[in-house]
Amino acid sequence: MSKRTEVINALLQIVEDAVPSVPWSVNITGSNVSKDIQGTVSCDRVLFDQQARDLILATATFTVYVVDMGASAQIEDIGDTLFSALNNSDLDGTCLRCDVNSIIYGAPRGNNKAMAMLIEVEAEYYV
Repeated sequence: MSKRTEVINALLQIVEDAVPSVPWSVNITGSNVSKDIQGTVSCDRVLFDQQARDLILATATFTVYVVDMGASAQIEDIGDTLFSALNNSDLDGTCLRCDVNSIIYGAPRGNNKAMAMLIEVEAEYYV
């Protein structure tokens, strides 16, 4: 198993434990959407820094999506919960550090309740 796969599996486990009411999945890119609430974790890119001949530091950018087409869940509360679970973490020892870079909420025009959320997470680990 690749280190990236190991890190994304640890990230998935943490979001599943933090918000068990949301069904979670992993995509290569983008989110899954259903008529009910759905969560998706994807790895958008990995940058490599050759620090020594046999030492490579990888910085992976993950996106955690939560989409609730029925607007039945409190997306903002889920965002706060996931921020607390993921920010300043080592993802159960699979990476050196994991930080939340941003959370973006989305709502349809005329609706004041968020129906979607995108969290950008950055994790560093040695390959």
